[in-house]
Amino acid sequence: MQRSSDAYYAFIDTETTGFDSIRNQVITLSCYVTTKDYELLGEHHGKFRPEGKREIVWSNEAEKVHGISYDEALSFPSIPEGIDAYLEFLRQFPSLIFVAHNTAYDRRMLKGTFSRYDRHFDLYGAFREYQDTLKMVKNSGLVSSKSKSLGVICKELGIDHDHHDARSDALVLIEIHKRCTMKIQDTPILDNTMEDIEYV
Repeated sequence: MQRSSDAYYAFIDTETTGFDSIRNQVITLSCYVTTKDYELLGEHHGKFRPEGKREIVWSNEAEKVHGISYDEALSFPSIPEGIDAYLEFLRQFPSLIFVAHNTAYDRRMLKGTFSRYDRHFDLYGAFREYQDTLKMVKNSGLVSSKSKSLGVICKELGIDHDHHDARSDALVLIEIHKRCTMKIQDTPILDNTMEDIEYV
C-alpha cells in the first residue's frame, strides 16, 4: 500500500457557473492524487452551491457544457462546506503538483471561488508547482488535430471519456499526462504563484 508521503500529482478539473472568475464560480471539482508513477492514492469530488442572483452568477452557455441545471446546483453544499471538505482531503498529502487541462482557467476559477472566503491561500499552499496537459499535448505531437480539447485528444488516443463531467475529465488527465511524459522526457514544471495565472 502506498503512503500519503508518496503523493506527487493532483489531477484536477472543475465545472463552473460561467467563465468569468469575478462573477461566476466553481460548482463541481474533482481531484485525483497519484504517485509519480500514477498509482492512485485518493480522490475527492466536491460540489458548491451557487451564491447570488441567478441572472448574475449563472450562465446558460456554461450549463450547456456541463449539463448541471441551476435547480440541481442549489442542492449542493455551500461554498464554505465544499472548500473545507476539499482542503481536508488535501491535508492528507504533502505539497503536490497541480495538473489540469488549460491550467490557467481552473486555477483562475478556483482562486475566484476560494477567495470569497479568504481560503485561496490555503488552496495554493497545497500545490508547490503546476503543469498544463494542454501545453504538454501541443509539445508532444501525440495528437494530429489542431484542436486540443479533451474530447478530440481522447478520441485520437483511444481513451474512453465522458466529456465535460469533472470526474471523467480529471481522470483522463492521468492517462494523457502519462503518455505525454513518455514522449517528452523533460516536461516543464512551473513555480506556483497566484500572480502568474494567465487569462486565456
